[in-house]
Amino acid sequence: MYRHAIRAALPFACLLLIAPASWAQDGEVPSWADDLHLVMFGGPPAGHVEVQLNGEFVAEFVEGAPPTAEIADLLEPGVNELTVSVTPDEGASSHPGPLRIAVSGIDKVSAYQSQALPPLAQIEVPPTLDGECAQTSRFWAGPTEARTEELKKRYWLVVDGPPANHWFTVYLNDVPVYGANSGDTFVEVTDHVKKGKNAVRFEGVKSCMHRETDQGDIFRIGIVLGSQEYDRVNVEGAPLAMFEYDPRTKKDEVSRKQSFRGY
Repeated sequence: MYRHAIRAALPFACLLLIAPASWAQDGEVPSWADDLHLVMFGGPPAGHVEVQLNGEFVAEFVEGAPPTAEIADLLEPGVNELTVSVTPDEGASSHPGPLRIAVSGIDKVSAYQSQALPPLAQIEVPPTLDGECAQTSRFWAGPTEARTEELKKRYWLVVDGPPANHWFTVYLNDVPVYGANSGDTFVEVTDHVKKGKNAVRFEGVKSCMHRETDQGDIFRIGIVLGSQEYDRVNVEGAPLAMFEYDPRTKKDEVSRKQSFRGY
């Protein structure tokens, strides 16, 4: 059912005004942080967009600047928070489009082309919104606890579906590994899986990062086994854990717990 390319080509249609970057004064930039960037692609939205990472300003959407921003100095080992704030402005663009804002690695394919690797966090801003909106996505960056035993399989979080009126955070063994309310992507979570029983928790809260007219098909988010073939993921077997959300749900908060065996 799921077979998906996990990279997006650069350059993008969107552009940024970038905040100056300076690494923390107590040490050098670790390689895991230096490899990550803020990436925007798509747009322009019909509004003013500002991006923060862990409470610090990173960038705002401005046509005429580079599509990526340095964020190594703002990243923390462990849980981080990406926040996107939108103030609607009908005069911002006569032809608005969806804007995706992600924390991702960058792979230089050639002297003229780069690709964004699978995101650690991603928030999609609709072309237009019904009012002011701010959305935060919690995600893990940096090394994870070392495993005593190696796994035989690779594990992926799969996100599939149109914009939903809830924002879902996936916790794997109590670690927030990804957040989304729409998408068509795979995110590898093997580093957060252990041998034996693994606990998955899907937590959904009402989100403003959508339009009521967008509501439609079922939104799905879950854990699957998969192998990577170049820039594609081929799913092996049935999902290990899966949550299906009906956009007609009226609850303000949605929660579901599941478990699967890692091996």
